[in-house]
Amino acid sequence: MDDEGRSGGGAADEVGAFLDLACLTYADDGPERWAEAAALLVAHPDLPTRDVHVAAAVGDLTSLRALLRADPGLADARRPDGRTPLMCLAYARVPQDDPYGSARLLLDAGADPDAGVLLGGQAPPFTVLTGCFGEGEQGPGRQPRHPQGEALAALLLERGAEPADGQTLYDRMFSRDDSHLRLLLAHGLGRGDGGVWRRRLGERQDTPARMVALQVDWARDHGLTDRAALLAAHGFTEGAPDERPSPWRLRGDVPAVARVGTPVGVRAFAAAGGDLDAKVHGRTLLHHAAWLGDVELVAALLEVGADPQVLDDDHAATPLGWAEWGCAPVTADLLRPITP
Repeated sequence: MDDEGRSGGGAADEVGAFLDLACLTYADDGPERWAEAAALLVAHPDLPTRDVHVAAAVGDLTSLRALLRADPGLADARRPDGRTPLMCLAYARVPQDDPYGSARLLLDAGADPDAGVLLGGQAPPFTVLTGCFGEGEQGPGRQPRHPQGEALAALLLERGAEPADGQTLYDRMFSRDDSHLRLLLAHGLGRGDGGVWRRRLGERQDTPARMVALQVDWARDHGLTDRAALLAAHGFTEGAPDERPSPWRLRGDVPAVARVGTPVGVRAFAAAGGDLDAKVHGRTLLHHAAWLGDVELVAALLEVGADPQVLDDDHAATPLGWAEWGCAPVTADLLRPITP
């Protein structure tokens, strides 16, 4: 047996290939990779019985139980890239038999609910919670939430996971959905000392208070009124201080549409004569909403006259192109009939 679970040699190569394809990497994610992982599992159906990380990634409770019975230390075994079985479960985007039961079994066996890795050596860490909540710079279509992400996250938080998860807050800040914030705030986000990762990383890791202040700034800057209200209801109304501002603050000569983030805001902005097609960072709000798969926001923009044929500056692509690249089929379907 080696540190990768239970197998060596060629079996270890198959295990590594499967996990690299099945789990979010935050480098080259997308449905085609998960389809390859599924095909690899069909070709090697015994992989979950041979390796604890694969068993966790597919939520195979029976195989997990047998492997842990033989070696309880496997509950927190780390692969060469640092991933634990619980991380593989949270980051996998292949069909899983019983992810919740498997997560509970691993936690009962001593798995660390705060396990994580520093991608590229950079803070904040990508933790188990980060994998549950999903999303990120490639968008929710290519880096989706775990199908049972909220239930898994609630279990982790109940078992002591630190709610001040900076990578989750970053990955989920681009869209309007606040379900992650409601759960994290209910478990103490913004309070306390930051837990194990703050102790490990020191000043490289933001304090919980600063993490929330950055969210306040983002919500205000981007017109996310529901998010601002949610944070205020928990007592968070102050953004980052001027001497250490948010790295994402909208400053300088930025088009006003950059601060419009909701369907209600879009309609009010259009009624006031605002330019809906002005580009922010080289793309329009319609590009952004299409990529996110935000059907309500796309529909509102089209309703008040946003142009679906505008090309972005970097890729010369329409909003439809962004939706298709972002694996957002519903917004793509809205845009396809009106995009030459």
